[in-house]
Amino acid sequence: LAASLRALVKAQRSWAGRCGASRIKCIAHLLEAAKHPEKLAEIDEGLKNAAQSLLPVAGSLLITPLSLPGPTGESNDYQLESRGVVMVVLETADKRDIFFRQALAVLLAGNGLLVLCATDSAPAHVWKTLQVDLCRAGVPAALLATARLDALAVLAADTRICAVCVAPDSALNGELALRLAGREGAISALIEESHALPLLSRLSHEKTISSNTAAAGGNVALLSLDE
Repeated sequence: LAASLRALVKAQRSWAGRCGASRIKCIAHLLEAAKHPEKLAEIDEGLKNAAQSLLPVAGSLLITPLSLPGPTGESNDYQLESRGVVMVVLETADKRDIFFRQALAVLLAGNGLLVLCATDSAPAHVWKTLQVDLCRAGVPAALLATARLDALAVLAADTRICAVCVAPDSALNGELALRLAGREGAISALIEESHALPLLSRLSHEKTISSNTAAAGGNVALLSLDE
């Protein structure tokens, strides 16, 4: 498990280095392949709906930085960046639609995906099928990791896990909230969202870049004022 998590962290850094348009293109390939059953391991309407709902929102959030007004002449660019490695809990196969939306959103936002599910179970089959389809669509296999459900306590305590996604009515929510709250270091989000905009936003970090354009061509000393 430790070696798998180290490899996932490394793969996530490479994935996050790709532009948002590149990551979106992979998921778009998944949606396009759904039109040709022979290209997918298994057609699932929930998977197609998840991709269709996430792609337009991802396109507006992740491709072009948003320019914000600067009251004193500076330029301010706002963009979303990846959190890191995100754990998604899949307890039962009947929650697969929520799982699909969460898993695809994790990848679109530039994160590594670690899925917890019981081995040799219906949820494990759902995840295995999605892994095959994602790899065929161009997502690196190293970015898609699996762990047994009984490893939840160990992984929830690992600070390399930057966020945890779970179904809203999961019986594990209380335990996860307590374990994440008890961790040292940066706060790790417990995400129960399944709607595109809040889900992608919570799976990302906000970043702003401010540049003092008022001094351009003028008093350059404004760019190096003493504190």
